[in-house]
Order: sequence, then C-alpha cells, then structure tokens
Amino acid sequence: MTDASHSGGVDAPPAAGTDPASGTGADVREVDDQRGALDPADPGRDVDTRVPAGEDPAARCPYCDRPFRTGRLRDLHVGQVHAEGCSEAEREAYEEADEAELDDLFFYHIKVVVLIGLLFSAFVLGYTVVLSG
Repeated sequence: MTDASHSGGVDAPPAAGTDPASGTGADVREVDDQRGALDPADPGRDVDTRVPAGEDPAARCPYCDRPFRTGRLRDLHVGQVHAEGCSEAEREAYEEADEAELDDLFFYHIKVVVLIGLLFSAFVLGYTVVLSG
C-alpha cells in the first residue's frame, strides 16, 4: 500500500529539502526560502509558488513575499488576501486589475458564445446537406 492510501487518498506535501518533481533529496532550500513556509491554517498558501532557478518573478507581494508572473496578478492577490492591510494606492491598483480581469473574462465569454454559434451553424448546415443529398 502507498502512503496516499493510508492518508485517505491525500498526498502529503513533500518534505523540506526534497525535490517534489523528481522525488529525490535534491537540495531545494533556496527555492523553499523564496516561497515561504506552508501554513496549514491558510488555504491560499498551499499553492506551489516556486520560481525556477535563474528566473526572477515579475512582481512579489509586499506582505507575504509570494512571487507573481505579472503585476496585475500581484495587485489582485493583495486586494483579495491582504485587503485589511493594504494602502489606498494598493486598493486602487486592485480595483483597476479587477476591472481588467472582468473585461478579459467578458471577451472570453463572447468568444465562447461565437464559437458555439459557429459550431451549431456548421452542424445544421452539414445536417441539411446530408439529408438533401
């Protein structure tokens, strides 16, 4: 039996100092230091946020030092997770990032609706050609 079956199907996080990708005891303490300690009381901290060696994140959270690919993602994080302690400038950056995220989501939904309409039209056209032939 594996460890996962003993723990109810939930895998435990890898031990500090082990490389979760290879399962070896490779030294990854530098990466773990960048990501910070996992806090079981904070469900948002169990996300793997390691930065590959030789790369720098585009932005870091000023409160928990979590790395982000873009400044907009950091602004969303600060506004949602650290809302009670953020400054007015950070609140405005969050609102702008949230508005941009809503715009992106709206355009994604428009694209999905158009794609579904095109697929439906192609299906109906193909069905009529087959039935009329």
